[in-house]
Amino acid sequence: MRSLITGLLLIGLFSFSGCKKILAPLAEQNEVKVAFFVSDSMGNQKSVFAKGENIYFHFKITNNRSDDLKYTKSHGGPPIVSFLLYKNNQLIGTTDDGYCFPAIIVGGKIKPGKSLNYVTSWYGNPSHKSLLEAGNYSSEVEPYIRFDDFDLNEKLKIIHFSIR
Repeated sequence: MRSLITGLLLIGLFSFSGCKKILAPLAEQNEVKVAFFVSDSMGNQKSVFAKGENIYFHFKITNNRSDDLKYTKSHGGPPIVSFLLYKNNQLIGTTDDGYCFPAIIVGGKIKPGKSLNYVTSWYGNPSHKSLLEAGNYSSEVEPYIRFDDFDLNEKLKIIHFSIR
């Protein structure tokens, strides 16, 4: 009798093993991933740049949940965030310097498995008349975007980089 039960269990295990789905761990499936980094013009993430090189600021949020990630944006312009730039702990500007956007509330959503990306550069802004000088810099994200059930500020960090 014991061998009959063992045999049935083994048959059951083998028949279900072919149907097994490989899934990401549950924590990763239900997360909202936030990435923020600086890069060169080719998109290579770096922390040390050469003098005369333009700095690109990247922000990406990915919805790994099974439901839509709903948000509101506090203006009608294209950026979802602004990047504040500091040199020697002094604010020297933002990526949105000189721009103005209509003060309206715009809603939207990020579908499951999809991302919302924003990339801008320092010198790409007409208010910035020159590339950044040599020195040590830090940058942080100031979000224009708010989520209904997710606190973006908990995932934000300060990025440090230098120009030599």
